[in-house]
Amino acid sequence: MKSRDKLAQKLQSLTPESTEFYIAAAGYFRQRVRSHRNYGRFFLVLSLLSWALVCFHWGQWEVLWVLPGFLFFALLGWAVIIGATRTSKALYEADHDTDPHSRLQRLRVVALTFRGDPISVLVLQSSERQ
Repeated sequence: MKSRDKLAQKLQSLTPESTEFYIAAAGYFRQRVRSHRNYGRFFLVLSLLSWALVCFHWGQWEVLWVLPGFLFFALLGWAVIIGATRTSKALYEADHDTDPHSRLQRLRVVALTFRGDPISVLVLQSSERQ
């Protein structure tokens, strides 16, 4: 059984406004955010690597061939990092919220960014029942 399936079973057994529910779901989302931030960094490194190769190995005219790739990877990496940062900030704000209902609604906002994920679906369904 996958750890995600175990987490889903654990979340189903808990009440949505409990602290244990929030800690388990938020921990899962933090792992996802960490991965996305690393993916964004990877794409930024790819863009910088392509630019460095142009500067050191080719002449001026080859820049036109590499520029679309540089822009694509840089924008993709930047977008992924910005999304991960927003999600991380939402989790940080939810951590400092003492009202269980408000914290569940903030967790719902985070779950909306990962709509296809089974844990997100579970969090969304749990927050709708409340």
